[in-house]
Amino acid sequence: VAPDIPSTPVAPDIPSTPVAPDIPSTPVAPFKLVLNDHWFTLTSVNVSVALPPVLSENDIC
Repeated sequence: VAPDIPSTPVAPDIPSTPVAPDIPSTPVAPFKLVLNDHWFTLTSVNVSVALPPVLSENDIC
């Protein structure tokens, strides 16, 4: 029971939910808003990597 609890809900849930479906599903405009509102709190590490390029491109355009 000890090794099963932390091995199942932590490994497959974190990288499978916030990284795969949201990044390719949303474009640039809505992606920025979603990250600032909800995803920024849920995936602060992943957002940090995806935010700089998105903001830079939006600022230049």
